[in-house]
Amino acid sequence: MSSEVLLKVRERMQKIKDKIEEAEEREHNAKMSLKEVEATFDQHESDIDSMKKRISLLQKELDEKRVLLEERKIKSEELLINYGLVIMVGSSQ
Repeated sequence: MSSEVLLKVRERMQKIKDKIEEAEEREHNAKMSLKEVEATFDQHESDIDSMKKRISLLQKELDEKRVLLEERKIKSEELLINYGLVIMVGSSQ
């Protein structure tokens, strides 16, 4: 082989090696980006689970407060009725 042909072969091989290195670098970058996206996704999933639990606890607390409010309304009505009767009975004497 002539040195000219050999030089062209080496140049082509170098170009191929360069392209391989570039492809490997893109692959590495893509894998790193994927890891970051997966980590963010996992964090968001965890946040969602935490928020769902918090909503559930708040809903339970709200239900308890509604029951308590209803009990106090009934008690208040009973007191008003009883107080009203006491005043009525007391004022008619």
